[in-house]
Amino acid sequence: MPRLNYRNNSFTTLAESITNTATSFTVADGSALPEAPFRATLLSGLNPVEIIEVGSKSGNTLSGVIRGLEGTAAVSHAGGERVENRFTAQGLQELSIEVKTELPGDPHAGQVILLETE
Repeated sequence: MPRLNYRNNSFTTLAESITNTATSFTVADGSALPEAPFRATLLSGLNPVEIIEVGSKSGNTLSGVIRGLEGTAAVSHAGGERVENRFTAQGLQELSIEVKTELPGDPHAGQVILLETE
């Protein structure tokens, strides 16, 4: 089972400004985001700025937030900026994929094979 959760077209906005050291903050609509843990990208305008990992979510409060992941920097953000649940490079690397083979002559035909990216 993948460690991180995702939801299609999932986004909300920051309910208030946050500092570059904030590890807990409020969003406008926490129900729009997946259950924790999940990765999110904080945007400034249309520009992705910072990747975070959310450790827990209670209503509209995100907490246990790890900031500045995957080569991004933890920076201050203004209220109203978007918080988007996006696939990230590391998130994709963590996925495990089950594939049922169907190729003729394949000795594993009909079996489910777990492929893991490392």
